[in-house]
Amino acid sequence: MVLTKTIFIDVLTGCVRAEEGIRYILRRNPIRAGETSDKRYKKIDAVKDKVHEANKYLRGHGRAKAETQVKRVNEYISKLKINSILSIEVTEDRRELQLKVNGDALLEALLSDGCYVIKTDLEKGIVSKEVIHDRYKALSEVEWAFRTQKTDYLEVRPVYVRKKERTIGHLLVVMLAYKVERYLRNAWRDLDIRVEGGIRRMGRITSNVIKIGEKELVTVGEPDEDCRELLKRLDVSIPKVLPCRESHVATRKRLSGSRKLK
Repeated sequence: MVLTKTIFIDVLTGCVRAEEGIRYILRRNPIRAGETSDKRYKKIDAVKDKVHEANKYLRGHGRAKAETQVKRVNEYISKLKINSILSIEVTEDRRELQLKVNGDALLEALLSDGCYVIKTDLEKGIVSKEVIHDRYKALSEVEWAFRTQKTDYLEVRPVYVRKKERTIGHLLVVMLAYKVERYLRNAWRDLDIRVEGGIRRMGRITSNVIKIGEKELVTVGEPDEDCRELLKRLDVSIPKVLPCRESHVATRKRLSGSRKLK
C-alpha cells in the first residue's frame, strides 16, 4: 500500500501514530527520485521562460495590463501542478512580473521524491522488511503478466470455446505463450526492442523450396544483422536446410455453409 505524500512526511519525521499491529516500511528509489526532481526543475525553467515572455510583452505594449499576464502565467503554473512551489508577484510600478519560489514547499517535494511507504501487519520477527519489499515489487510482475495476456498480442480474450476442458486448454496455451514471451523479454532486455517487434523482425527470415525430381528441400536464407543479434541473445542457430513437410495447422475450425445459414 502506497501512502499519500502527507502521511509520508509524517513517517519521515516520526509524527505518524501507528495503528496497533500495523507496520510502516519506508523505501526510496534513487533513480525515480532523480527523474522526478529533474522533471520538476524543467517545469520551473519553463515557467521562468513564460515570465520572461510576459515581461517582454509588457515592455513592448504600454497599454497592456500586468494582471492579464499574471493570470496567464498562473494558469500555466496550475497546469504544471506546481502551485505550492511557485507564485507570481508584480513590482510596485505594476509593469513587471517576478517569480517567487517557496523554498519550504520545494524542500518537502524533494524529500518525498522517489519515496513510498509500505503498510503491513506482518511483525518483524516473522518477515524482514527486505522480503516484504521484494514481495511488493513482485506484484508489478504479476500485473504485467495479466496485462500481457489480456491486452497485448497474446490475446487470452475473446474465448471461442465452450466446453470446460477446451477452455482450460486455451488458458494453458496462453500461459505457455507468456512463458515464451517472458524468456524473450529477458533475453532482449538491453536491446531497446519489445518482444512483439522482435518477433516481427525475425519474420524477415525467408525460406526457399528446392525441388529435385520428386524430392523437395527447404533452404533457409541468411538472417540479416538485426535477426542475427536477436538469435544470438537466445543462443539459437537456424539450420541451413529443413525437410519439406506438407503439414498445416488450423487454429480455428471453419463452420460449414449449412451451419452458417442456420
